[in-house]
Amino acid sequence: MIGCGEGWYHGGISRIDAENLLRLCKECSYLVRNSQSSKNDYSLSLKTLTSVQST
Repeated sequence: MIGCGEGWYHGGISRIDAENLLRLCKECSYLVRNSQSSKNDYSLSLKTLTSVQST
């Protein structure tokens, strides 16, 4: 799995994998990935002080 600091676009990574990856990163880290539910869309996952949020 790609680690923190390896770029913001993570292609086909799943939501679960994105959230698990971001839990290892510092606050305000984020990544963009291909949406699993909507073709041609993207999803954003963000690490906050208390959680990881995905849209």
